[in-house]
Amino acid sequence: MKATAIIMLIIGILYGMYISRTTYQIEVPQLKKIKSIVLIQKKTIQELTNQDAIADIATLLKGKKTQQESINNTPFNVSQKIRLEFHSKYGDITFIYLYKKDNQYYIEEPYNGIYQMSENEYNSITRYLR
Repeated sequence: MKATAIIMLIIGILYGMYISRTTYQIEVPQLKKIKSIVLIQKKTIQELTNQDAIADIATLLKGKKTQQESINNTPFNVSQKIRLEFHSKYGDITFIYLYKKDNQYYIEEPYNGIYQMSENEYNSITRYLR
């Protein structure tokens, strides 16, 4: 009887640890507050002011959640890194990174989270660099 109680206690503790993991949500500015989005990849810089393009990118990013924390200013050891800067109508700038690593596509918001995205989502955003 005691062994069963101990096993149940251990299972309860492990379950509690599992469900209490922090969930991060990407912080994309409200659409009505975004003046422009600047995409930067190496020496290529593209500023988007078209509201349809801004809405397209914001919609692709909004609502993503993860339990993987970002602990850096910028991703490292990644390929095809793109910096997205969200310029607000009030002068604020927030930014995130898109990149490819180990044949997977990611969004990283510094000191927030690292989010997975599909290749199609990645391409939907990177097409604005061309």
